[in-house]
Amino acid sequence: MKRKKTLNLKDIIDILAETDIKTVPDLNHDGDDCYGLAEYDARLVSLQEGMSIQQRKYVLIHELFHMSDYLRGFDTDEEDTDERTNNLYRKLYGCDFEMM
Repeated sequence: MKRKKTLNLKDIIDILAETDIKTVPDLNHDGDDCYGLAEYDARLVSLQEGMSIQQRKYVLIHELFHMSDYLRGFDTDEEDTDERTNNLYRKLYGCDFEMM
């Protein structure tokens, strides 16, 4: 099975139907601050509280790619996930987005 380069609407709905999403103040992973975190076994995506709507959209796409990879048995790769996130965000919203 090949790693998906993008997510279609069915992929997104399938993942979201089985995943809880919550906002968290002071979100971190292994002591490092982060904008989002996918907890695979718990089927939970946490987003940093206080982000703009555009940031939330971008981070949610990013975490959905992580979930998709996990559910298909792939290791997650941040560089590849960032590239796929940028491409899908550009396709959906017609512009690039940079996290600050």
